[in-house]
Amino acid sequence: MRTPIMVLLAAAIGWLAPVYAQQRLVGKVVRAENDEPIAGASVFINNTTYGTSSANNGDFELPAIATGTYEIIVSAVGYHTYAMPIDLSGRQPAFLHIKLEAKQTMLEEVEVVAFEANGWKQWGRLFLEVFIGTSPNADKTLLLNPEVLRFRHYRDEGYLEAIATAPLVIKNRSLGYTVEYVLENFRVDFRNRINQYAGYPHFIEMAGGARSRRVYAKRRKATYQTSLMHFMRSLYQGSLSEDGFEVRRMQRKPNEEKRRVRTLQRTIYKSVWDTTRRMHISVLADPVVYTEDSLAYFREIMAQDDELVTVFPQLLTVDSLLVDSLDGRKKMVFEDYLHVQNTRLKEEPGYLRHFNEVRKPGPQTSMLLLYDNPYIWIERNGSYFPPQSLYTGWYWAWCDKIADLLPLDYNPPTVD
Repeated sequence: MRTPIMVLLAAAIGWLAPVYAQQRLVGKVVRAENDEPIAGASVFINNTTYGTSSANNGDFELPAIATGTYEIIVSAVGYHTYAMPIDLSGRQPAFLHIKLEAKQTMLEEVEVVAFEANGWKQWGRLFLEVFIGTSPNADKTLLLNPEVLRFRHYRDEGYLEAIATAPLVIKNRSLGYTVEYVLENFRVDFRNRINQYAGYPHFIEMAGGARSRRVYAKRRKATYQTSLMHFMRSLYQGSLSEDGFEVRRMQRKPNEEKRRVRTLQRTIYKSVWDTTRRMHISVLADPVVYTEDSLAYFREIMAQDDELVTVFPQLLTVDSLLVDSLDGRKKMVFEDYLHVQNTRLKEEPGYLRHFNEVRKPGPQTSMLLLYDNPYIWIERNGSYFPPQSLYTGWYWAWCDKIADLLPLDYNPPTVD
């Protein structure tokens, strides 16, 4: 496969305890400089459907939250986003006095590279492809406020970044959610073919009748089956084989022979003047050395991928991937890459078309890579921390973007 690696950073910390007790969370949102109340601030539990807005006096209330440890997010236009882990297991007060720091003006934040004058016109399609995705769910997902996005193109460094002056509002008509997404960073690295984005999503159920709810439930369940969240939950619960996942160690190395042949090919031909046709033509520099067999070998090597991928045959067990636990979290550790196959599901035709793969659909196959960290912590609900330390590639790089994101409090129905 030749598809690029991508970093998926849609969710930060936050995990749900498997208990039935509920707790009420109340608080007040004020300006940090003078304690004046802030009305209309968005207050939500990261990557869930729990959320509300602050009243005119700054007060807010989130009722009936399952006890556990979460990350609370507070955002308001003109203020820095507030994010803090919170324990709702009775070990600390369920009242929060939240102070928001005012942002500098946009002009004061610009230091070196100016925003693109026609940023959305030039980069909007790429942004939607990287952020929203190109899956079947993406076809029914709409970004309602693209005007809040600003783009900077660092030509010399070879990357694009985007910022949002307000939360992105995304209408997912396939899964039945309106997502308010506080975008913290977005970058496309053209040289290394790596896409990165991070932020805080809040899910709001879309209204609809019984038929719409049935359609949403069916699509959500199908989306969940293909998701990284499903794999993480399965790993946490020790049910990889029961859920159809096969995990193997994988190595990726540069194709050194292809590099050698590419360099050698520059010396195979020389340019000579054809007096009959009165033009320069390419001929073999040394027909004795470069025989037809040699040329056939060169063509064979140049048709190979730039990287050689080795997938080891032995299946990895849950015990070999999870080495420790702490307060309901489990530590995930692995070497090189993980080659993950969902043996029960086939690749979507759209995935093959997107990456110009001319072949029949096979099992959904993804890869994982730990980056800048020897391990990550995974949670019972499928979240993981730190999110920027896990790179995903192949199928999950295509099907696990914002259009395919489900809230952490989602649980698939046990019966249809």
